[in-house]
Amino acid sequence: MSQAPPQVIVLAYANDRVDPARYLRNLVTEVRGIRNILQQTQGLPYQIVLIPNATLDEIIRVFDQYGRGVRVFHYAGHAGDVSLLLEAPGGTRQAADKTGLARLLASYGGLELVFLNGCDTLQLGDSLVEAGIPAVVVTDTAIEDETANLFAQRLYERLADRQPLVRAMADAEIKVQTLRGGAGLRALYLPEVESPTSFPWRLIGEGKNWRLLQDGPLTQGTITPLLCNRERQVELFRDVIETLSPEAFWQPPVFLLHGNRNERHRSLVERFQRAELRYFSERQYGVMRGIVQPYEVKDWPHAGDLGQRQRNLRRVLARAAGLTEITGADLTAPDIARLLKLQTGVHMFMHTLSAEKWDRDTLKLLQWYIQSFWRLPVQETAPLFVIFINIVYPDTARPGLIPWFQPRYRLRRQLFDLAERMPDRLVLLRELTPVPYTEVAEWVEEYYPDDLSALPDLIYEQDRTRALPMGVIEPQLRHEVDQLARRKAHREMFGST
Repeated sequence: MSQAPPQVIVLAYANDRVDPARYLRNLVTEVRGIRNILQQTQGLPYQIVLIPNATLDEIIRVFDQYGRGVRVFHYAGHAGDVSLLLEAPGGTRQAADKTGLARLLASYGGLELVFLNGCDTLQLGDSLVEAGIPAVVVTDTAIEDETANLFAQRLYERLADRQPLVRAMADAEIKVQTLRGGAGLRALYLPEVESPTSFPWRLIGEGKNWRLLQDGPLTQGTITPLLCNRERQVELFRDVIETLSPEAFWQPPVFLLHGNRNERHRSLVERFQRAELRYFSERQYGVMRGIVQPYEVKDWPHAGDLGQRQRNLRRVLARAAGLTEITGADLTAPDIARLLKLQTGVHMFMHTLSAEKWDRDTLKLLQWYIQSFWRLPVQETAPLFVIFINIVYPDTARPGLIPWFQPRYRLRRQLFDLAERMPDRLVLLRELTPVPYTEVAEWVEEYYPDDLSALPDLIYEQDRTRALPMGVIEPQLRHEVDQLARRKAHREMFGST
């Protein structure tokens, strides 16, 4: 049985150790930060190779050693229009010509991504693309050292979260523009040159949707729960979570999902819990804060007047969180914070409301719960809370009523109005709807074009005009992806024939 060669990510940096004015202070921080991000991410089947003070000979040695196994080459340091400025044995510069370097890197045959994080690397990047490298990240101007570090680490954070390269680029650009503004675009060594008006980093080549690999069944990662028309909900949730300061969690964000019963509300919330919330809290607070504590709050009150419903909601909250130290009808949000403050992680409360039982007091109770109940005093030791409310629509419409007189239409309008009145507290996610054939076909084409190309027609029984509930589609996709993962594991264990 032959053992598969390691897949390798090479991180190299080169500095000018002779001229103090040209010494880049953030290179070590950038490359070691990227290494830590990748090494701390579970399920990435890559060996990380670091080349400090990179010379051309050292880069060639590493590529000779790993050959086609090198998938990613990241370079941080000095560059020019037509060359990388590597180090010579004495610490001075050694220019690597763009044409020769492109031929050299492409000759090994395994590279999937090259990131040239230096000044004016566009021409060199074009040479790499022409030589057959699928995806290259370059700059079209001089870049500021600290900003280059910020951009690169953010990009690899998103790649480590299994985002496609084009999405990781966009997220890194958002962070740089948010934190640095125009200052991050100024020329590095020519202060008198005005800052460029366009963002300096570019993604060239055809591999814009390239992703890092992951070990194990994909159903335990981030891809399958993102399938089809769920990307929009996840992106909005991620954008909101990542812009929140830690203090914002003391007035918990409330996310409202709505859609048909068979649209898999729960699997989407589990995706938020498993990947997005954990990822966010690990980045903000460390591993211990990465734990997500879920509480399923059953039996949303639908009977009695508003006061009775408020007392009953307090009771079910206390039961869900296991808070026996206080009478449920008297429970307050500060009580919850006090009783849970010693537990680490993010505390996630999940509610489900049936739209069939919706009435005027349901809307009032929902507004009170979001706006009044979840008010917490600002404390340094306060736990982090996130609230999810799932509103499940009836499966069928009332016969004989035109659409805008249907209860579902009026309810949707009320939800939009509620979100507009409380923009700082409530995020109304995109409605969960049946999935058309085209979205399943596009998902398969992006992730599994060689393995599952026939699956969309099997699911839709050759009728491409249909739209099916996620509850019908997701189990079949999960099953097929699991089967692929098992076959891959079997081949790796017993060898390919």
